[in-house]
Amino acid sequence: MKAKHILKTLALAVIFLDQPLFAQVVDLGSASGFTVLAGSGITNTGPTSIAGDVGTFPTISQTGFGSIVFTGTNQAGNAVTQLAKADLTLAFNDAAGRTVNFVLPAEIGGMTLLPGVYSNASSVGLTGVVTLDGGGDPDAVWIFQIGSTLITASGSSVFLINEAQACHIFWQVGSSATLGTNTDFKGTIMANTSITATTGATVLGRLLALNGAVTLDTNTIAEAICRQIVAAPTGGSSESSDAQTIAELKKAIILAAQLVNISTLPSLTSIYTQGFAQFDTEVFSLQQRFADLRMGSRDTDAADALPPNFTPRGKNPWGGKGAKSGGGVLPNEVALTEDNRMGFFISGTGDSITAGDDNYDGKTLGTSLGVDWRLNDRWVTGVTLGYSHSRSDLMNDGKVEADGAKAALYALYDRGGFYTEGLIGGGYNSYDIERSAFLGKARGNTNGAQFDTYLGMGYDVTSGGWTITPMASLLYTMVGIEGYDEIGSL
Repeated sequence: MKAKHILKTLALAVIFLDQPLFAQVVDLGSASGFTVLAGSGITNTGPTSIAGDVGTFPTISQTGFGSIVFTGTNQAGNAVTQLAKADLTLAFNDAAGRTVNFVLPAEIGGMTLLPGVYSNASSVGLTGVVTLDGGGDPDAVWIFQIGSTLITASGSSVFLINEAQACHIFWQVGSSATLGTNTDFKGTIMANTSITATTGATVLGRLLALNGAVTLDTNTIAEAICRQIVAAPTGGSSESSDAQTIAELKKAIILAAQLVNISTLPSLTSIYTQGFAQFDTEVFSLQQRFADLRMGSRDTDAADALPPNFTPRGKNPWGGKGAKSGGGVLPNEVALTEDNRMGFFISGTGDSITAGDDNYDGKTLGTSLGVDWRLNDRWVTGVTLGYSHSRSDLMNDGKVEADGAKAALYALYDRGGFYTEGLIGGGYNSYDIERSAFLGKARGNTNGAQFDTYLGMGYDVTSGGWTITPMASLLYTMVGIEGYDEIGSL
């Protein structure tokens, strides 16, 4: 009896272990060579790049192909396309019939999904970022069975971590798929009806529509290639294997170059925006200083007196040697002497910005200190030094951090209400960059300089305890960065 129980247990264990614990790759057959495949035509608007073959059958209609850059072949509706459509039907049915491991919710934004087969009988949406975690297994597979539509919101993305690969992700869509503006998508979409990639959407994978059309608009679509090189078979010719390997590597390099170019744009834009933000903090600090100087230089009861209390003691506690008499921040006439020509200040400011259709959020904090000198009744000139720190949080957990040192000369001319103020200066910034790339994260650092100018003018209108100041200003900044190397992924 005991021996029989042992044999039964072993038999059950063998049967259990023989079954796949997670999803297996969907065999696309000859459709795997296509990046875009349609049933009723392909329409394109704007400059689009496609790495891989394209084709459409049975409706052989292609519009806007003059602005498409190919690194593959336009198979149109030839025999290669027809065979690929037949293989796509088999692959679609294969994916739809897989045993389900997990229920897929109607909204997957903000989720982290492990490998497996996910199913939702209705529609699925993606707003924000969905993370696919390979758990360190480069062979991990995801199959998403979606009964109706797949729709992504603008700026959404599929983010891969821990060895997850786009070549092992399959979206089986019962109706149509729509990728929102600037979506960063990964995986092969097999839609029963149509697929639409709106302006700026990028795809590392394939867009394969069984019966409907594929509509493109200023997109980059690259065939997903797995990160592996197959050795030549034992006893066989190595030449064909080498040629195949080289061809695959060439396609991967082309693909990577295109996607790196796209992924880097938010990073570079963020660098320049940080330079502008750092200049803004410097200007904000000086505008406050200029306002303090003007309020201290004007007596509403004696507009022509122009007393020199250019740093009102009640408003700015770091105002140097202020007036010895008078009524608070607006004293009565005080003579300009060597004892009250000099003033100094210290201030802190911050700046926050969201830009690029939610491609990044940036924050800047800065501090400035300065010393100024009263030349006469109307002119003040000074010098300021400052430090600022910026951080931009990019999509897909990327970031750019910058530390900057600034110096500037500034001047104020004030004539009883009318004023002109300005600065000229520059700074040196250090940048640390981390971005989402082709096979994971890429990191680098660089430095850069910037040149800044500011000119403003206006008129202070004082009534009671209120001061209203119509003004106009012009700001100009030029930001430069040095070339830099990255480590990590392409």
